[in-house]
Amino acid sequence: MSKASKEAFKELFPMWNQIEEVKKEADTLMMNKMIKHQEELNLAYSAGLFDGEGCIMKSITMKYNPVMKKRYPCNTIRVEVCNTDFGLIEYLHGFFNLGAIVKIPPRKTATGKLRKPQLRWNLTHRQAYQFLKRVLKYLKATDKIKKAHAVIEHYESR
Repeated sequence: MSKASKEAFKELFPMWNQIEEVKKEADTLMMNKMIKHQEELNLAYSAGLFDGEGCIMKSITMKYNPVMKKRYPCNTIRVEVCNTDFGLIEYLHGFFNLGAIVKIPPRKTATGKLRKPQLRWNLTHRQAYQFLKRVLKYLKATDKIKKAHAVIEHYESR
């Protein structure tokens, strides 16, 4: 349709502008829906990786305060995912934009062969909480679900 014919069409049908606006809104809604769906897929995929390759550690250690000259209990919360496929670890780090990546050098096996180098994605404290809060509904491993609930409860009860 040429520009002149579009203008003539708009004069004949004054509701045309409203129809175009509704179409733009529908396109925007559809795009937002697609983005949300992609986000859901990424969260589910990340939860699957975490179920298979990750761990949650929650412990209480005694720390020493030299000013007060006494020991006190300190909660340590840590989430890790370790893998030899560097792309997976970099994907998690990039998608969640949390934590740090640590390179694990190859170790010798009992037979003297070197294992593959690994990357470990570490999250501690509030970062671990933020990650677990987002992936909790996609987790399948019951032990990880229980530990994730404990970490979330720890931060939400404060």
